[in-house]
Amino acid sequence: AALGQWEVQAVLEHVAPSEPEGRLARWLDGVVALLSASGRGPEAAKLLASAATLRRLPAWRTGGWMLRQGEMLNALGDGDGARRQFEQGLHHLGLNPLSPRDEATGHGLLRSVARTARPRPWPTNPVHRQAFTRVLLRCLMFLAQQHTFAPQTLAAARTQALTSVLTLRTGSKGERLAARIGNAYGAALFGFPHIASAASHGLEHPPRIRGDPFLDAF
Repeated sequence: AALGQWEVQAVLEHVAPSEPEGRLARWLDGVVALLSASGRGPEAAKLLASAATLRRLPAWRTGGWMLRQGEMLNALGDGDGARRQFEQGLHHLGLNPLSPRDEATGHGLLRSVARTARPRPWPTNPVHRQAFTRVLLRCLMFLAQQHTFAPQTLAAARTQALTSVLTLRTGSKGERLAARIGNAYGAALFGFPHIASAASHGLEHPPRIRGDPFLDAF
């Protein structure tokens, strides 16, 4: 972490063409972790952006780095940049439910859902597969919440649908619970109280806030 930004970029450009994928990924992930721990988040995000352009690596590796870059941008306060990065990462992975050509139909969403059931583009190593899945789920959940502020409900609904499918397939109990809460929130927000009630069925509800009958009359 004592190296400056330009030195780190120079090292990446030097080792990227010939270094084996596993060693290159371990080196880059380690440098990104050191930069982040040292308060150099913007440099870590730029390094991930450079690494994501490496063509010889599998799509899940570079797409995962794109999603991690989005997480870092979000942590740095750039919510709009994070949203764009999440969408670009999903598009790179073939999982973007918001394809501009298909936004008037369900084709983009159906293709994305179908790809979550195909193991081919996913890492085969169990540890890598688990880590990649968790990054993907986190970013989908982030993105679904960001899409709730979109001018139309289609973006949030599609992203949340893909999140739910992936969570049911690979998510842990906590991740499935988070997806259910997100579904209930989105349905209530967009005027579907019955769907919200069904999604939240069985969840522990906090006590209702008691209103003042006099004030409620107005």
